[in-house]
Amino acid sequence: MVNKKLMTKVIAALVVSGTLLSTATYASAKSATSTAKVKASQSAKVNHKKAGTSLKTELDKLVTAGTITADEETKILDFQKQKATEKKAEMEKVKGMTADQRKAYFAANPKQKTDLFTELVNANIVTQAQADAIKAALPQKQVKHNENKSQKGIKAQLDKLVTAGTITADEETKILDFQKQKAAERKAEMEKVKGMTADQRKAYFAANPKQKTDLFAELVSSNIITQAQADAIKATFPQKAHK
Repeated sequence: MVNKKLMTKVIAALVVSGTLLSTATYASAKSATSTAKVKASQSAKVNHKKAGTSLKTELDKLVTAGTITADEETKILDFQKQKATEKKAEMEKVKGMTADQRKAYFAANPKQKTDLFTELVNANIVTQAQADAIKAALPQKQVKHNENKSQKGIKAQLDKLVTAGTITADEETKILDFQKQKAAERKAEMEKVKGMTADQRKAYFAANPKQKTDLFAELVSSNIITQAQADAIKATFPQKAHK
């Protein structure tokens, strides 16, 4: 009888102990997850703030040098903030979806990755020459990252057009090579401009004004693709990418 009572007490103690341990483990895991999420969010905010501060610092120098005006600097920074706000809003929207809803959303809304400089030129906020000057002022690692994103986005769309039979694999290669060549030419000019003084840079851009060009028009002019193919490619890209 005593043994039975003792066993009952032991079992009860084990159940309570197990419950407390499970609760403590769950609370600990939940706390660790919450902490990780907070740290990740804080890290993202810090990185975004750093990028914004770095861009403003370089733009301030370009205003002083006369490459861009104070009004253009404000428009560039406002444009960047607007893009960041749009991305944040979409992230919040997607966050509330189920896995299937998220998959369907991204399938219906494919995004082309374009760099900030291209978007600024397309939005008529700066000229191509000014965009090149800003690129030259920024760390090359950041510029390279933006260019790689743009290249991957274009290739993804071209792959679909090859599959659809709109262009051939050889034409796709020629288009990407042409784009790389143009990027290399811009980079060479950026390096040239980087070695100039503020006055020399201002004089250089005044003597060499750049006209806004269309990649698709250049591809047709170079006989790489036909106008019909250029129109088909344009139709697969977001409208802002070829205004």
